[in-house]
Amino acid sequence: MKFLFSLLSSGLWISITQAVSMIDYNPDCGVDPEFGPWYSELLAEVENPTSSCSFTNFFAPNGSMIILGDIAQGANAILRSKHALLPANGSIQWNHFPNRTTVSSEMPTEKSFQLSGVMQAISTADGNCSTTYFQTRFTVTKNSATGMPNLTPHSSSLLIYDGFVITPSEAPCTKL
Repeated sequence: MKFLFSLLSSGLWISITQAVSMIDYNPDCGVDPEFGPWYSELLAEVENPTSSCSFTNFFAPNGSMIILGDIAQGANAILRSKHALLPANGSIQWNHFPNRTTVSSEMPTEKSFQLSGVMQAISTADGNCSTTYFQTRFTVTKNSATGMPNLTPHSSSLLIYDGFVITPSEAPCTKL
C-alpha cells in the first residue's frame, strides 16, 4: 500500500496502465468464443479515460450506451456520458474484472450477451478504492450472410451497451 501511495503522490499513477484482466471470465454455453476478445478490447477503451473514436467506433451509428436507465445515443452523446463517469484528466481509474457471461437473447439480426463482474474505482488523488458489482448487456448486430454475431473490435456492431446493475459494496479492493 505504501508503494501505491508513493506512486499516487508522485503523479506516476496516471501513466501506469493495467491490462484488462479476464482471469475470472466464465462464458456459458452459447457465448461465442470471439466475445471474450471483443469484450476485452472494448473494456480497454472503456477504462482508458482519454479514448474517443477508438471507443465509439465499437458502436453502430445509432448505437446507445445506457447506464442505469440514462440513455446516450450517437457517438457524441456516448462520449459525453463516458467522460461524465470517467473524467479524461485521469483522476479516476477503473479496473473491471468480468466473470459470468451468458446469452440473454438471440434474434435473426442481433445477439445480446449479459455479463456480470466486479469493478474497482481508484481515485488517483488519494488512492481511495471502492468496489462495485455490475451487470451489463451488450447487443450486437449479426452478419446477414452467416447469421453470426459481428464481434470484430471497432466494427460499429454494438447496438446497445446497457449497464443495468451497478451496486456499490463495502468489500475491500482485493484485485489490485
